[in-house]
Amino acid sequence: MLDFTTRKKKKYMVKLHDSFVAILPMPDKEMFDKMVAAQDMENVNDVYELLTAIINQNKKKKYSFQKISAMFDFEDAVELLKDYLEFVKGVVSDPN
Repeated sequence: MLDFTTRKKKKYMVKLHDSFVAILPMPDKEMFDKMVAAQDMENVNDVYELLTAIINQNKKKKYSFQKISAMFDFEDAVELLKDYLEFVKGVVSDPN
């Protein structure tokens, strides 16, 4: 029997610039839709809004858009988004 209450879920861990380790789950449908829509982003603020939403999936600490914008330069923001997306793709394609 498949029991979703005991199923171990894979998590993405990232140590942020303030040394907080954010433990991020797989995205839900709403977050996944935002990530897919990111391919058509033309506004830099949209990138930081998505990054803020992704980081705020962690359960222990929430960040404002302003804090994330100040913490991440654009290169780091894109790097984190790409790495998280690779994590998601890896989990989705893993048969186990």
